Amino acid sequence: MRCGLALDKLKSHQSLDRSHRVTPALISPEACTSCGRCVIACRDGGYHVLSLHKGTLVIDTSRCDGCSFAIMYALSGAIVLTEGVQDGKAHTRC
Repeated sequence: MRCGLALDKLKSHQSLDRSHRVTPALISPEACTSCGRCVIACRDGGYHVLSLHKGTLVIDTSRCDGCSFAIMYALSGAIVLTEGVQDGKAHTRC
């Protein structure tokens, strides 16, 4: 077994392409149980992008980097990563 075969493919974070962004979208408000697990995950990750306001999930997409912490903890499936919103419809990544 040879070690270190991928070392020549490593890049610095400054050289990564940041032109493509994905953001979370609440695609199913009726599926959201307002449990707050996604909000806690987002805050624990240091992002503070999600909040609950009077039982409704609020997503600050301008601050989100698409890490997917919230999606992993939103067990209801109400949140997905999107490529963007066109014609008022979220276009999912998958």
